[in-house]
Amino acid sequence: MSLRALKKTVRKMLLDGKLEEVAELSRDQQKVLGTLITLTFDTEVLVVWRAVEAMGLSIREVARVDRSQAKEHMRRLYWLITEEAGAVFWRAPECMAECCASEPEFFKTHIPIAFHLLETLEEEDLEHFRPGAIWAI
Repeated sequence: MSLRALKKTVRKMLLDGKLEEVAELSRDQQKVLGTLITLTFDTEVLVVWRAVEAMGLSIREVARVDRSQAKEHMRRLYWLITEEAGAVFWRAPECMAECCASEPEFFKTHIPIAFHLLETLEEEDLEHFRPGAIWAI
C-alpha cells in the first residue's frame, strides 16, 4: 500500500472510530505509526485526537511484535521535540503519553519526560508544549 493510500485508509478508520483496527494494521504495516504522526497535523480536531489515541493502541501492538521498533518510535518522538529535528512536533507529549499509558511497564523510563519538558524548555517553546505536557501528565 502506498503512503498516500495508507494515510487515506487510516484517516477514514479514525473518523469511523475504528482505533483498534488501526492498531491491528500497525502490526503488518510499519508505516502506520508515522502516518499517525502525520495525521496529528490534520485540520479536523477529531482526527488529531483519535490519531493520538490510536498511537497508544498501535504502539502496544508493535511492541508485541517488535519491541525494538516500539522503543525506536519513542526515541523518535522525543527527538521530534528538539530543534535538531528541523521541525518541532508539537503533539509529541500527547503521543508519548498515550504510548506510555498503553505499555506503562515497557515505557516507564519515558514517563518522566513530560515533567522534564516543563522544567527545561525555553519560554518560547514552552508556550506551545505546555498544554500537551500538562495533558500528558
